[in-house]
Order: sequence, then C-alpha cells, then structure tokens
Amino acid sequence: MVRVEFSKLRRWKLLRVLPLLSLVLPAITFSYFATHPDYLTDMGLYKQALFSFNIFLILPAILGVLASMLVYNEQRCEVLKQLWIIPVSKGGYLLAKWVVVLTVSLAFMMLAVGFTFAFGLAFGFLSWNGEMMAFVLYKGIEAAVLEAVAVIPILALAVSHKGYLLPCCAAIIYAFLGFIVAQTNPYLIPSACAILCISRDLPNIIMPCAYQPFFAVLCFGGWAVASGIYAYHGLSEK
Repeated sequence: MVRVEFSKLRRWKLLRVLPLLSLVLPAITFSYFATHPDYLTDMGLYKQALFSFNIFLILPAILGVLASMLVYNEQRCEVLKQLWIIPVSKGGYLLAKWVVVLTVSLAFMMLAVGFTFAFGLAFGFLSWNGEMMAFVLYKGIEAAVLEAVAVIPILALAVSHKGYLLPCCAAIIYAFLGFIVAQTNPYLIPSACAILCISRDLPNIIMPCAYQPFFAVLCFGGWAVASGIYAYHGLSEK
C-alpha cells in the first residue's frame, strides 16, 4: 500500500511546488536580516527561518490539505470499492496515507533546513557551529514527525467525508486554532501540543505552561486513537 501511494504521487504536479514552499520562510528571514544585521544571531535566524510560521501555520496547512486530496482523488474515482474487494485492510489503508504525510513533512523540513544551512553559511549569515547545527537538524526532524502526528484528525475527517472542501477548510482552521490554543492550554489539541513540544527547548521562547511528557503523549495518543476509530467507522460505511 505504501509503495502504491508513492507511485501515485509521481503524477501530482502540486508536489512540485513543495520545494518552493519550504524555501518561502527562510528566504523572507534572510531578506529581513540582510536589512537588519544588528538583530542577527545564529539561533535567532534559525528560529525565524524554520520554527516560526513553518510550525504555526505553513506546514500544518500543507499537510492537512495533502491528506484531504490524497483521499478525495480515490473517492472521486470510486477506488475504495475496488480496494475493499481485493481486500485491503482499513488499518493498512490509513497507515499508508499517514506514511505519505510523514514523508512529505520530513521532506519539507529537511529542504528548509538544508537551504538555511547552505545559504546562511555561503553568504555569511551564519557561523559554523557543529553542535548548534546538529541541534537544529534534530529539531527539524522532530518538528516534521510531530506535525505529521498532529494532522491525523484531519486525515480521519478526510476519509470519513466525501469531497475535499470540508477537510481542506478544517485543515486551515485547525492550523490557526493550534496557534491560538497554544497560548492558553496546548494540551487540548494536537496542533497546539506540537507547537509546545517543538518550542520547549528553543531559547527565549515562553510558553503558557511547562512541557510535561505525560500530557503530551496523552494528547497525541488520545486524539490518534479517537481519530482512528472515527476513520475506521467512516470507511466501514463506504
């Protein structure tokens, strides 16, 4: 199922703009610091280029829309009926979709990190600091995984409803809501909890509450289980 999913992605022209989307925020950040060099620090640049709007809005929205479109194309062509006849397990079907979302999330963040390293070092925006660069790379991978986990409720919504308009709109609202809720109680929804987990060890970032692994796992795990049950029920009705 995973191999088939990636084979289908080759025909998606939309994914060709993914590298450009991953470079938007780093490019804006470099433009800002080029005109405001007095504010330039290595970690300040990393935070603005990689861990600001990328994790607040851009990446969550991209992953939510991607999850919606992955399912919509199959619903539109009535592929699900053929899959159930084969048969394909519903759990395997959902897992394959999520693996694609995870891969795209990792690709997005690694492209952004790679561009930031290369451009920053080449043009003197960054100094060579192996320990800090390893930390930023780790945080990029962590952000990609957490955002992929956080988008599971949108994937469940997509597989349970026909059409793409509702899930796509829900994905954008979910991203904005995560940013808002993260300022009050991040453990309510996964998109807010992901922001807290990613920001917990970044310097000079103050969150409304302390990072507590138990509540983070409870938030991600509880929503994942509930979303899985909801998605499985939605697929059973089809």
